[in-house]
Amino acid sequence: MNKYFGGRKVTYADLEKQMLAMKSKPSEDRKKMAIMFFLASILVGGRKSGEGASPVDSFFLRVVDDLDACVTFPWGRYAFEHNLKDVSSFLEKCDGVAPTSWVFTSFPIPLKLLAFEAIPSLRNHF
Repeated sequence: MNKYFGGRKVTYADLEKQMLAMKSKPSEDRKKMAIMFFLASILVGGRKSGEGASPVDSFFLRVVDDLDACVTFPWGRYAFEHNLKDVSSFLEKCDGVAPTSWVFTSFPIPLKLLAFEAIPSLRNHF
């Protein structure tokens, strides 16, 4: 990833721009970029851009170098725990009282992934 981002903090917008620039170049690097884009956009949902954008998890930048590890890593559990931290952080900002209407869009996907990892018959059937 240093090759493409020079060791700086990488955001979702950076990944999207780089992946689109690699569109016509089928390669191992493009595959890794697509995996990292998926992890950053679908798994933990860091979609903000601009000054308020949070950086892509540095773990993603390291793990894509080993595609076998990407296949066997327990992503459902990782994403579920990440989302629980987000909920806790949100509740702290609200002094423990959440608004009556609150949308938490990134939560369903990790919950589904966790089920496939935790229930062998579900994973094996689908």
